[in-house]
Amino acid sequence: MKDASPEIKLLIVSTVVALVFAVVGIFWGLAVDSRTVVFDGMYSFVSVLLSLGSIVIVRKITLGESERFPFGRAALEPILVVFRSLVLIGFFVSSGISAVFDLMHGGTATAFGPALMFSSLSVLACAGMVIYLDRGSRHAASDLLRAERDQWRGDTLLSFGVTLGFLGGMVCRRMGWDNWVSFIDPSMVLIAIACFLPWPTISLLKSAREMITMAPPPDVLAQLEPGIEVLCDEYGFSEKRVYLLKIGRELRLEVNFLHAPDDAPSVRAMDVLRDKVLHLAHQVSSMAWVNVSITSDRKWL
Repeated sequence: MKDASPEIKLLIVSTVVALVFAVVGIFWGLAVDSRTVVFDGMYSFVSVLLSLGSIVIVRKITLGESERFPFGRAALEPILVVFRSLVLIGFFVSSGISAVFDLMHGGTATAFGPALMFSSLSVLACAGMVIYLDRGSRHAASDLLRAERDQWRGDTLLSFGVTLGFLGGMVCRRMGWDNWVSFIDPSMVLIAIACFLPWPTISLLKSAREMITMAPPPDVLAQLEPGIEVLCDEYGFSEKRVYLLKIGRELRLEVNFLHAPDDAPSVRAMDVLRDKVLHLAHQVSSMAWVNVSITSDRKWL
């Protein structure tokens, strides 16, 4: 089983940084009466809870198979991604309702100077976390790390948009457009939510497909197909059928080959064939479950 300590380290760093942002953001936002900064802090707090769940799940996945989990625990990963996506979508919806309520009641009076200071620092820190997690996720086929990175990417966009909004608010105040200034803060919350929603929605749909064991994207099979065709030619198989699933970071591959009944391969040859198919699977995912069978009857393909 692959060592998950680098992945857990990345998640722990993300959790600690998100916790700092959550505490600072909530108190700073309340102090300057900015719903947007409070929203940013609450988003970070939700991220902390979800990241803690990710750390627990990664530890569970690396335990491998057991009597209770004969096929391992890889299915826990898409379940958690679906859960965290639903939590984020629910958080966005409730925050959006609150922002609409503020707009209907005249907006909010925000101290743009201090709020601008926080949002500017937030842009730099969030962008740094995106780069940090992006580099780490390249070496780990982890949907959890990618979801974590996407959360920080969304927070970066939020902070950047908020910074522009606060600058606009200061300009409006200088221009004497005070009637519009109070609507800027809740409006930015709604804009941020609109920008955020695609990431958890895409993650939700992708992981839901894995939970109900739908076929993976065509590009996954495309990585395996040429190698399997080579094996067909090498062993003289007349036909083959491939069954493929991707559940979290684990690839589940079954390949059935059709062979002439009077020329059955030896057990040793079949084991060599299985090793070659497993090698192909490992080029797609470091965690792979492979089953290879040879039959002379097409109904077993």
